[in-house]
Amino acid sequence: ELLFTPADLAAADDLLKRITGAELTPRARLFLSGLALGSGTGGPQKALEYLRPIESGDYSGDRELGATLFDRIGTASFLSGDCAAAVAAYEKAVGFAPDFHPILNNYAYLCGKCLNDAKRGLPSARRAVQMQPTRPEYLDTLGSLLILEGEHREALEYLDRAARIADSAVVQYHRAQALLGLGQRAEARAAADRAASLNPDDQTRSGLAELEPKLR
Repeated sequence: ELLFTPADLAAADDLLKRITGAELTPRARLFLSGLALGSGTGGPQKALEYLRPIESGDYSGDRELGATLFDRIGTASFLSGDCAAAVAAYEKAVGFAPDFHPILNNYAYLCGKCLNDAKRGLPSARRAVQMQPTRPEYLDTLGSLLILEGEHREALEYLDRAARIADSAVVQYHRAQALLGLGQRAEARAAADRAASLNPDDQTRSGLAELEPKLR
């Protein structure tokens, strides 16, 4: 773990096979899948190649390993564009670790992003924020789900908290949505302009473009 970077994936694979045999152990596969995820184009698919052979195993005796496995499968599936597989994997991950806040937040995010189903994700999002009330990404996930539910005022409370802790383009984009839902067009315009100034990623930039006509 100290010596190998994503660029050394092939060498790490070779070493682990010489240590553990051709049938890599689950922990070896998890390590290699992590390197694969960071290795650039094709990384998520390569990660899944390592993980798929062990996803049907019995992890009832090692719930941490099971949670990590399905967390990794969910991430790789989402990055590969397979939302359905990502959600299914995270449902299993939550089953193994119902109080592990990163998994709760990721599952809640996918419920909104992949399923457009706020009700399904809100309990996990609320639990993650309850456990880690100063994590801006958790506050943002909860705020975005509340927007889907039409609860714009409550959403804005969480998004304002996120912006005070660590402002970002996606937080300001969601603030613009919430403010627009409250009928505060001028404030929404200001939030959208702020989002555009914070180096938004492609997804956020696309959302801002879709929001633009509503802000005029």
